[in-house]
Amino acid sequence: MTDAIERAVECETCGDSGWERRECTGDQACGRRRRHLPHLYVVVCECRPINRTFQEKQERRRAA
Repeated sequence: MTDAIERAVECETCGDSGWERRECTGDQACGRRRRHLPHLYVVVCECRPINRTFQEKQERRRAA
């Protein structure tokens, strides 16, 4: 049997992905000018400049 390992997350908002997930109800919350159907979208998370986990992931991707 394997024990589950909990991973510490620096940013609860984005889960250290660097992307904040948002929900638009179709009322221009996402920036579209016309009415539209509800949908999900992402924006850059404010944690990127200070999130060490995100920065380390980015460095590994650049090095690959």
